[in-house]
Amino acid sequence: GRYAALAALAVVLLQDVFWVSTKIEVYALHLLLVLAAYWIMYDDTLDVGPSARVLLLGIFTGLGAATHQITFIVLFPLYLLMLRELGWTILLAVPGFGLGIFSCYPAIVNTIASGDDVFRLLRVFLTGSDGMSASGWEGSLFRFDRMARDKNSVILVLVSLVGIGLLGLLGRPRGTKVRVLWWAATLDLLFSVSFGINDRFTFFLPGAAFYAILGLTVVHRRYAEAAIARYAMLGLILAHPLLMVGAYELADAGVIKMPKHRAALPYRDDIKYYLSPYLPDKSAERFVMEYERYVPEGSVVLSDFTPWAALRAAQVTGRFGSRVLQQCDQTDEAWPRTMYLVRREYCEQYLAGYSIEAAPLGWVASKDG
Repeated sequence: GRYAALAALAVVLLQDVFWVSTKIEVYALHLLLVLAAYWIMYDDTLDVGPSARVLLLGIFTGLGAATHQITFIVLFPLYLLMLRELGWTILLAVPGFGLGIFSCYPAIVNTIASGDDVFRLLRVFLTGSDGMSASGWEGSLFRFDRMARDKNSVILVLVSLVGIGLLGLLGRPRGTKVRVLWWAATLDLLFSVSFGINDRFTFFLPGAAFYAILGLTVVHRRYAEAAIARYAMLGLILAHPLLMVGAYELADAGVIKMPKHRAALPYRDDIKYYLSPYLPDKSAERFVMEYERYVPEGSVVLSDFTPWAALRAAQVTGRFGSRVLQQCDQTDEAWPRTMYLVRREYCEQYLAGYSIEAAPLGWVASKDG
């Protein structure tokens, strides 16, 4: 029980897990479902037979898949293990999976009813592309060739290994179940570092959690009889958030230099925002309050998604009203002669025929002539 509590603490304090848990996203729920799938198959104290376990595994796999596609990567090693140990009993996971994806049935039924191709729908779900129009994420999958160029995003994946997780990565896994967990974490790590998007670290939640748990097993296996082992584990667990916050404090003091985002958001310190989610951040609220004072009512605000989401959330809660919000990649030929622009880096390519001038907060785009 004591070690289970330490494992839970280690997972909760991971930078990426803590960060995602402060956002409205699916990743934290997905992590819970994946952990439940491994628990069902690994906990020998459960009074459940093999057939029922496999059925439950299928249900949690379906729930996980309906939440996020990374399910198929992090559960793949577990299915290989179950296939080896249980043989054809693994097929009972199929009806379980069918139960688990119940939330997807409306989309599937509507696709069939409209005469569309179910396999095309499946491809869109897995890759974001139907093969005919938008490329979705297909062009970003397994881009190991981009890792050097995207080093800042790759580093954000790796910071979750600082502390107990590094032991989990480097420690030699002993025992079949431990090796399966290590392979699941490693597959997730390889996928995450090579996925060519900025927030790839959010896909590493399962892998980071598995490495943290594996790190605890390394300490426990080697020093189980030593009373100091528990304190060593706690120290390694707490080292992670302390190092993250410490890195921000040192960067803020100018002692160390951290990479900067090429298109900084108003009032947001990216080092604090990403490395230290344990510290409160109200930069979005401050941005909305200041922008509301500056942008007149009835104006059109052009923005990329991140600041757009903050402004849209403000409108839902009764602030920043009477302004029209427009995402810059949603081209509108009826754009007015003058618009307020939050960040030019993501929008200026859509503003042919407009001149862009700096404003006290953000930019102003005016139609030439």
